Amino acid sequence: MKKKNAVAAALILLLMTAIIFNPNDAMNSVTRGLIIFWVSVLPALFPFFFFTKLLTASGFAAACGTALKKPVSKLFKTPPISSYIFFMSVLCGYPIGAKLISDFYKNNLLDTAECKKILSFCSTSAPIFVIGTVGGYMLNSTVFGVIILAAHYLSAIFTGLLFCNIKPLKTARTLPALPADNADNILSESVNSAILSVLSVGGLIAIFTLIIDTVKKLIPLCPYSVGLIEVTRGALEISALNLPTPCLLAAITALVSFGGLCVAAQSMAYLSAAKIKTGYYFAVKTAQAVIGCAVAFLLGLLIF
Repeated sequence: MKKKNAVAAALILLLMTAIIFNPNDAMNSVTRGLIIFWVSVLPALFPFFFFTKLLTASGFAAACGTALKKPVSKLFKTPPISSYIFFMSVLCGYPIGAKLISDFYKNNLLDTAECKKILSFCSTSAPIFVIGTVGGYMLNSTVFGVIILAAHYLSAIFTGLLFCNIKPLKTARTLPALPADNADNILSESVNSAILSVLSVGGLIAIFTLIIDTVKKLIPLCPYSVGLIEVTRGALEISALNLPTPCLLAAITALVSFGGLCVAAQSMAYLSAAKIKTGYYFAVKTAQAVIGCAVAFLLGLLIF
């Protein structure tokens, strides 16, 4: 067994042992994670998973790529379809961008090199989460939410410019016409795809809620460490701290941009099919977190 696999196995066994000795707490943690999924995540994600499948099949992806071909090719040097992936990632949030990258790869419309470049600017959180949940609910300020969202999206664009212009793609292919499907098949496939996708997200949320609660019983975790595991929980704990406004905005923007291990697991469930390595994913998200943190801090200084 390789050393890193042995370490991972040891950590998993440690967690399992802690769960065995505290079964009621473990069940409560999983239940809490499933409630969060059922109440907050399922209603928000399921429609977007469904409609993105319909939009792709309807030809909107190709039309969006054609309309935004010039700015995308000049800024990021990526295929036109990347504009559609970026649009849906910004609109719908994690992990829609990763899912679309995987879908287009499986349909032979993107190769691994193109997927890696597109990932660098198409992994973002949803405005409804950042403005509504983080800004309105956690920080009691939609203005804070808007600033965090602006810094977050700017960080994605700057990260894309950085990664896409380091050894840029030699050619940017055009998107061929997607095959037309029967309307009944499209609806059925969209529902089935949305159900499977959203259930996998729910399972990961429950597992990572259990991991956070179990680890916190073994060792103390600061709010930012919690956020590196699961962004929603971390942002909630950071919002309760008495931080100066620029520092508060910077810290939460960094977490939202990084996404946490839970979002990473959701995204890599799709991106592994496109042969994107976990290390590359974390390099992109780390860069995005650092840039987002800096942008949010500067915005906080300028506005407040």
